[in-house]
Amino acid sequence: MPGQTLHLELDAPIVEGELQLVDAASGAPLAHEELLVVPDEDIAASRVQTTDKDGRLTLHLEPGRYRIEFGFEKGKDVRSPYVDLVLDWSEASATPQKLAVAHKR
Repeated sequence: MPGQTLHLELDAPIVEGELQLVDAASGAPLAHEELLVVPDEDIAASRVQTTDKDGRLTLHLEPGRYRIEFGFEKGKDVRSPYVDLVLDWSEASATPQKLAVAHKR
């Protein structure tokens, strides 16, 4: 009805943590890298995120497995030199900082 507000309460656990991405060969952080975080269960819930100057990003995700896809630049799908990563994101694995090593193709 007009003028009414509907309040929904969702009971979904969210795990917050920091992920740092580094190059496998050099150990250099992947700074300002735009990537797509894709949940295994719901591809429609994918989101684009960008690392900071130290290759870090903060994630607020439901526990589960995610694929980190490289190769997004200003909304365009481009060929990245890095292979996609699989990220296990759970209460146990999302410690204050998790390191992910990106390998080149």
